Amino acid sequence: MLLVSYKSERIQVTTGFLIKETKWDSAKGKAKGDNELARQVNEYIRNSTNRIMEIYNTQFKQGDVYLINRIDSFLGKSINDMTLMQMVNYHNQQMRQRIETDYAPSTLKKYEVTNRIKPAN
Repeated sequence: MLLVSYKSERIQVTTGFLIKETKWDSAKGKAKGDNELARQVNEYIRNSTNRIMEIYNTQFKQGDVYLINRIDSFLGKSINDMTLMQMVNYHNQQMRQRIETDYAPSTLKKYEVTNRIKPAN
């Protein structure tokens, strides 16, 4: 698992690698040894860390401070690939994270009504 955190928020992303506990160095956050799997895992960790930092720097300069957006960019997900309902859910999720900072709970409730609207046939 790749654990990405920002302030008090944490998100885990699966890497697709499976390492035995005895082959993992918790203190260093990398695979032990010099075999092919350890090299691949450690390279993945280095590349992922660098990529996430690039994304962080770019998005932070644009005023985007939401961890989920960094993870979506890292995973290649784009806000432009969403359906309307996915966009509504995305918007509401972003608002939930900003309750008591930028928005009141009652504001979110008004937006959540959109999820309950049934399309006309």
